[in-house]
Amino acid sequence: MIITKYFESFNELNELSDDYLKIIKEVFLDEEDTKVPNSEGYSFTSHFGIIPDSSLFAVMYDDNVAVSAGRILFVNNRFEIGPIGVKKAYRGKNYGSTMVKKLINRISEMGGTKQYLAARAQAIQFYKKIGFVEFESTYSHFGITFQHMVHEGNCIA
Repeated sequence: MIITKYFESFNELNELSDDYLKIIKEVFLDEEDTKVPNSEGYSFTSHFGIIPDSSLFAVMYDDNVAVSAGRILFVNNRFEIGPIGVKKAYRGKNYGSTMVKKLINRISEMGGTKQYLAARAQAIQFYKKIGFVEFESTYSHFGITFQHMVHEGNCIA
């Protein structure tokens, strides 16, 4: 059975926050094709939004195994999604798209009508299938190019 659990703070580390960190670190620090470049001034916690109080974190479990993690950040009067990570062994099984849809719906429940994210080049088509469209320009962060994208409304998760 697939369930998604949410939490708001890393003030008290627990199994849920530990699972979140493990997935995000595995996907974005350990895997070569998604690895964040190591550079001076880099901070894992600031790069992946671990610090802000305006975040909602999510971990998806399949039969009690943590398979996916994501985050909603409320910043500059808008809801932003990301990062989204799926353990390598569980990719291609719709965990990533299901996580994004659940976060979109959660934002709708919180009163948000638009959801924003920054997609790496290799993920743009993935997000387009969910209904995101490109807007604004691209930008580079730690040597990685991102495309701003937006989605309106909610989704069937």
